This record gives sequence, structure tokens and C-alpha cells, in this order.
Amino acid sequence: MICDKTCCGMVVELTFLARNAWKDNLISSLPKTLFTSTLTCLLLAHNLLTDLPDGLFTLANLQTLDVSFCSIAIIPSSISQLTSLVKVNFGFNKIKEVPNELFRIPTLTHLIPSHNKMTSLPTGRF
Repeated sequence: MICDKTCCGMVVELTFLARNAWKDNLISSLPKTLFTSTLTCLLLAHNLLTDLPDGLFTLANLQTLDVSFCSIAIIPSSISQLTSLVKVNFGFNKIKEVPNELFRIPTLTHLIPSHNKMTSLPTGRF
């Protein structure tokens, strides 16, 4: 079973979803129903997001996060709660700095912060 409920033809609760790709849309906010415990891949590139919602940081199994080509300005320090994260793409946003907490994620092997507003790199992290 993929969905538990539907409302007006829209899925409102997904329980076994592992990969969610909402790329190339006009999304500016994310519903809480998107954040399921089974989610391992979340692709939100090319949307109108300006921040990362708190619900995102509850995804203990999330391995891949792509929020490139949005309008995100801040990566919150709570990013460190994504302890299974392997790949993250923050490219082409408005980010001025990468929090040190990001580098505390032991599984992180791929980081793409290119084309942002950063003027310096975190020291002693590479």
C-alpha cells in the first residue's frame, strides 16, 4: 500500500514512500505529509523554496537531499539531525555560509554548495 488517504484526488498521507521527486515546479512550501519515516531521497530542485522546513530534520533515513536552484538563504544547524545523509546539493541558491554542523554528519560523502553567495570556506573541515 502506497497511500492511506486521498482527498479530492490528492494524496495526503504516504506511509511507505522512499523516493520523492518534486523537481521543476513552483513549490514554495512543503506539507507535513511529505515527511515520512521511510523517505530516503528527496529531490526538490528548481522550486521556489526559501528555507528548509523543520519537518525535514525529522527524516532519520534521508540519504539524498537536492534543493538546488531554489532561493534558500540559510542552512540551519539542525541539518546535523539528518544522520543518514550521504549526498546533499545546495547549489544555485543564496547561501552565505555552510554551518559546521553539516560536517558532523558521519555518512556525508557528497556536498555540492556551488553557485551561492559564500565568501569563505569553513576552516579545518576538508
